[in-house]
Amino acid sequence: MGEASFPAMSPATPAASVFPAVDAPALSPSRSLTASTALFAGAARASLPGKFRDALNRSADPTVRGVRVTLLLGAVALVSIVDLMLTLKLVTSVGMIEANPIARMVMQTGDTTYLTIFKMTLTAISLGAIFWCRRHKLGEIAAWICFCVMLALSLQWAFFLTKVQNEYTADWNYLQQSGHPAFVMMTDE
Repeated sequence: MGEASFPAMSPATPAASVFPAVDAPALSPSRSLTASTALFAGAARASLPGKFRDALNRSADPTVRGVRVTLLLGAVALVSIVDLMLTLKLVTSVGMIEANPIARMVMQTGDTTYLTIFKMTLTAISLGAIFWCRRHKLGEIAAWICFCVMLALSLQWAFFLTKVQNEYTADWNYLQQSGHPAFVMMTDE
């Protein structure tokens, strides 16, 4: 096996000239990475295929992050709308248990318009705040968290809707008659 040869480094030779894939800020003392870790990461990146390496290097660019966060927020908004539609369908037909006490209070007014305004306002404020921070790492983390939560919610809805017709009919009849404080039923107006 042949050995890899690296250019000789003198103490004055900057690491970025040896490993061009390493960003200079990654070697600054303000970062938590040590110089050896950065060199290793640069060497690992340099061994990646060209197009993949270029895409990985560009992914940290704030404009690319902004596009990625915007797409995530769009997906969150779509799932939020579907969640609202399913909630309205369920609460106006057979009723449901609402765990969120604030949403339950809005639902107890009996007006679907109030629920729609409540849900869309909270969604718009949340997504707007994350969109405002979309070019920062924290904004992307928040967008991924929202996306994962909404993905889990949509999976819960899918599971629930597959079981509702066969198994939960007797439970709904009981809940409608029991007066459970978390059970809410609205009229379709």
